Amino acid sequence: MGCILVFIYVDDVSGLNGDNAIAVLYAAKKYDLPELVDWCLTFPISKLSNIFLAFDQTRFLGEEAFACCCLEHIDLNADALILSEAFLQSDQKLLCEILDRDELMISEEITIWNAALRWADEKCRQNGKEPSAANRRAMLGPPALFKIRFPLISQEDFEYCSVWSVDGCRGQHFAALFSSGPRSAQALPAEIPN
Repeated sequence: MGCILVFIYVDDVSGLNGDNAIAVLYAAKKYDLPELVDWCLTFPISKLSNIFLAFDQTRFLGEEAFACCCLEHIDLNADALILSEAFLQSDQKLLCEILDRDELMISEEITIWNAALRWADEKCRQNGKEPSAANRRAMLGPPALFKIRFPLISQEDFEYCSVWSVDGCRGQHFAALFSSGPRSAQALPAEIPN
């Protein structure tokens, strides 16, 4: 709140930073401070401390252009961003939206799978549950699971996906149920697992 008061009284935005820019944007819109809103919307996206929260909040606030810029930043930096602590704080709806994107620039689909597992492990921890295969699946749920493009994961990598150790759920049959279209940064594997 200090940043807002400083802006109101002395027209200074030096207190605006990556940790508070989105909260200040929310307050500036709430208290009808259009100049401060503009300052927040010109804040460098790469300096935001939680790009996932920024995307979600700016969309909620009706700032679609800024939200689209956040999403482009996520797409271009997906390999690093999905390894961040900020990614783990996303809710399931936002997780699904990110996983569903064709534009994610990732090296390979197993990266997405590993990030989803880390996310599920964090949700297990937050809910006081053991990160077992069943609990991971429950945390991800069908909405997120069906966004992972299992047919694009190499057979060797797929064999290590131990979360699917459920009787009657063999890899090749299970993988056929999921999306198999490549993301824009990926090429199709030389051989799709049978």
